[in-house]
Amino acid sequence: MTTLLGIKTNSGEEAVVLVTDTQVIFGNDESKGRTPFYKTAIGEFWALSSMGTYWDGSRKFYNKLTSPKRYKDTTEKDVEKIILEAIKKERFIEIDTLNAEYMLADGDGESGTLQFLFGTNKPKIELYFIDSYGNLRTTQDLNNEVSLIVKSTDDGIENPIYNTILEKIRGEDVGSSDRIDLETALKVAYEGMKKIDVDLYSGGPIDITVITKDGVFNYGKQIKKALADAESAAFENILSKYKKDKEESRSPDSN
Repeated sequence: MTTLLGIKTNSGEEAVVLVTDTQVIFGNDESKGRTPFYKTAIGEFWALSSMGTYWDGSRKFYNKLTSPKRYKDTTEKDVEKIILEAIKKERFIEIDTLNAEYMLADGDGESGTLQFLFGTNKPKIELYFIDSYGNLRTTQDLNNEVSLIVKSTDDGIENPIYNTILEKIRGEDVGSSDRIDLETALKVAYEGMKKIDVDLYSGGPIDITVITKDGVFNYGKQIKKALADAESAAFENILSKYKKDKEESRSPDSN
């Protein structure tokens, strides 16, 4: 199970916050990956968070967007043109093509096709949901009460999580029932993701991306390092306890 949260501020600094888990299932592999898989592709002015089945085609799609120099037929200018064209036409045709290829290869209809949350600061700061056919939809298009989008491969949890976060937003003392500044957006998105009941196919460290007029900032690896440091510190504490016990057992006073 993958869950994506996206929030756009409506107070203070204009920004979009994207939050995902980092667990993944590749193709028909029924075991979860041991290494966190970052589901958000980052560009100079955009970020694209995905859910669905990851396969060779999706890996190449992501690589072309984030590392176009690796491909002879793609440049950074090509990627910028693709992104801006998708925003202008409200249709990401390359995603439609990618999912069509997956359905032909997999033979399982739309199940497992990739869907996305998409944030950008060019030509303006905006948050979109991109469906399996590449259609871009804002929170207004989705008729959401606030600038919040919750999407999951388990669609049964979308409304409960949406309503939980909405209650948190309206419970914040920010001067207006639906006012969302960047601090509030980060707080409620993080708490909302942490409260999701994870199963075998979800979890991993949380990945957070913030998009402002100044750029696109991803904090997934920073969070992963902090967790690893905390784990190492806990282990050293455990180790020191038993090392101390061993030294005391060798002490003459212990006999």
